[in-house]
Amino acid sequence: MRVSPPTKVGTFKSRFREEFGVDIKCHKGMSKGHIADDGDKLHEICTKQEVDRDFELDIHGNMKVSTVEEEVAQSIGIRVQLLNPDGSNASNSMTLGDLRNAYEGGTEPAPASSPSPSVAKAENAAKKGCLIGLLIGPFV
Repeated sequence: MRVSPPTKVGTFKSRFREEFGVDIKCHKGMSKGHIADDGDKLHEICTKQEVDRDFELDIHGNMKVSTVEEEVAQSIGIRVQLLNPDGSNASNSMTLGDLRNAYEGGTEPAPASSPSPSVAKAENAAKKGCLIGLLIGPFV
């Protein structure tokens, strides 16, 4: 995706949604607390970047959310956050493709992590208890 420095943040966000199928939140420079206004121009909010050339983003569906966010930060010089369909920040460990599927299906993506060992152990114990109940139940 090629982006010109005078592009407005709102235009960048809508083009990003069209091209990658997900919403994005833009910050002013590398700041965490200052959200960019849709009317701001990218060259006004980027940090330490040459603004006399177009920005080139190399983003693919199999990239993790954290990698996509780093690519934008390095290429344009602004902090961004990819968003879940409900507007919350997307998990850094999921892929852009998984996030896009959540938008297309209208459901939240499944958690990327497996259950904790104690939860898995409790689930296994419950399964064993059911099996034992089935085996000895007719004799009781």
